[in-house]
This record gives sequence, structure tokens and C-alpha cells, in this order.
Amino acid sequence: MNIYHYTSIKNLALILESKKMKFTRLDNVNDPYDGTVNDYESSQKLVYVSCFTKREDDSLPMWSMYTNNMNGVRIKFGHNLFGEIENKFWNGTAARERTINYFGGDENTVIFGPILIEYKSNVNDIQCSIISEGPGLKLFDPLRIGLYKLDDWSFEEEVRYKILSFNAMIGGPREGSVFEEKMEQVKEYIYEDIKWILVDLYEPALKKAEILLGPKVDEADEIIIRALVEKYLPSIKVTKSEKKVV
Repeated sequence: MNIYHYTSIKNLALILESKKMKFTRLDNVNDPYDGTVNDYESSQKLVYVSCFTKREDDSLPMWSMYTNNMNGVRIKFGHNLFGEIENKFWNGTAARERTINYFGGDENTVIFGPILIEYKSNVNDIQCSIISEGPGLKLFDPLRIGLYKLDDWSFEEEVRYKILSFNAMIGGPREGSVFEEKMEQVKEYIYEDIKWILVDLYEPALKKAEILLGPKVDEADEIIIRALVEKYLPSIKVTKSEKKVV
């Protein structure tokens, strides 16, 4: 599966120079409901996402929303842009591990994805529960955060990668205080000052990327883009959108 990322020329320069992609904490994305749940108030602050689309056609709404009035680019990647899948976590979600921990400590960071967003008709449907109860047991599952969005966003056909600020499910007896005490510890993994993180792109995947110039990229900006590509990643193919806008 190929995926696509719409962005500005300035952000393209940062991506090519650093060979990194930004993951944004869910309380800082453009959809205020993204990552909200009905049983944990701070859910958005536990998850960081990097967002793409699986739409193969270049979309005027996407150009308009994410590329500085259509004067930007769309980058095409393979699904392995953060590395090859190494494991399966929680309900078969694809994942790869990194030895660098972006939040301190000595545990590896897990990158989950690609995850296809599911779209729902109302807020109650997207605000799922992440605390479940079984026979004598309660379970807190943070991987369920950020899986759903409202139908208003369905035109994006979003695919995302996700990093949790801690890589664990939390379980405990339904009776007594053990589970509640563990849930108090979750607050330690809310990093108020870390609103985004930069993650290394997988070099082989980056070399196979392609760039599509936006409908309003003029001759001067095209020269800038091609110069950036030539300097940092000359293997990338550059073409221009055929969409016509005034």
C-alpha cells in the first residue's frame, strides 16, 4: 500500500534535510475530537500520531487544507516508511520497535501502523471506551485511542502511525484499589511539555518516495523544490499536479 502526505514547501525542506517525520500529540491536531474517549479525560495526551492518506488521486480539499493554499507538495511513500514490520501488538496491529525512547526510561519505543481510520456518524460513536471489565478484572487499553473520527473527515481516507507515551496495557482486579492505583501511575506518562516528537524515516523507503507539486506551485517555488531534492535526496521523482485552479 502506498500512502501520501500533503505538506508545505518549508516542511518538505525540514523532512528532506532531517530525514525525520513529525508525530503530533493528539490534543494538538486539527480535529478537537481526535483521540477523545468516554472514560479517560486525558486520553489525547497519551498518543502521538503522524498522518497520511491512502487516496491515490490528488485531492483539492487536501491541497487546500495542508499545503499553504495549494502551494506545497504531496509526498508518496510506501507503508514501510518507518521500517519493516517487526511484530504484531494488540489485536494484530502492525508495529516496529525503536531502540531510542522518546520519553526517557529504558524501554524501546513502539511505532504502531499503518492504521486505517474508521469514520463514524456522531461523537458518541467515536468516543469509545478504553477501560473494559472482564470476570473479576479491569483493563486499560491505550492502543484504542485515536482509531475513529467523524464522517466529516472521511474525505481524507486517513492512514496514521501512532506512538504511545508508554507501551503497556494496565490490568488489575475489579474489586479493591489495585487498578485505581495503577491508573494514577498513568499520569506520570503525560508529558505536558512534549507536544510533538521527530522520528527517523527508513532510508530505503525514503529513497523510493515521490513528490507531486501542488496546483499553485509557481516556477520559482518549483526551482526551490527541485534544488532541495537534488541536494538531499536526488533519487526522488518530482512531477506536477494536473489540477487546474485559479
